[in-house]
Amino acid sequence: MIITGFDIESTDVLTAKKCKIIEIAAQQYDYNPFTKEVKLLSEFNERINPLCEVSKSAYEVHHISLADLKNCRLWKEVGKDFYDYILGSDLLVAHNGFEFDMPLLSREFNLIGKEIPTKNGFDTMVEGRWATVDGKLPRLGELCFATDVEYNEDEAHAALYDVDCMMKAYFKGLELGFFNLEQDNNND
Repeated sequence: MIITGFDIESTDVLTAKKCKIIEIAAQQYDYNPFTKEVKLLSEFNERINPLCEVSKSAYEVHHISLADLKNCRLWKEVGKDFYDYILGSDLLVAHNGFEFDMPLLSREFNLIGKEIPTKNGFDTMVEGRWATVDGKLPRLGELCFATDVEYNEDEAHAALYDVDCMMKAYFKGLELGFFNLEQDNNND
């Protein structure tokens, strides 16, 4: 089973409906649900020139400015490469995926004539309420703490770092029985 975890940094943090992707990262794994063997196959990480300003609130989270992106490729190129990268995935995993990452990715794919190539999605935030004492939606750091995955706030919000932490927590959650493959959700 091919499982791809991904994360997006964007021009805004408030809504996926109006922002643009400025960084996208993913890790692709071969996961055997019978033996529980996990093998990292590859990584994807690229910044994108959004051709628009990065909001102050987004910059305060990820510290990526438009000046940092001026020589990066455009989404119409990166998006096609990312689509090809995730094409064989059986499952897409994201933290805050159903509210932000997957709707934003879907909208940006539509702009280049593509659709998310799988309907199987898993949101570690939505399915991770067990990781918090009060059952609230966990931040990635809280999910990592609950699964004993090292998480450094100083490195957080770099897309590849967040994907790496999220996927370690996801596979640990599967191992511990807190996540299961039957929780896969349709990301329509």
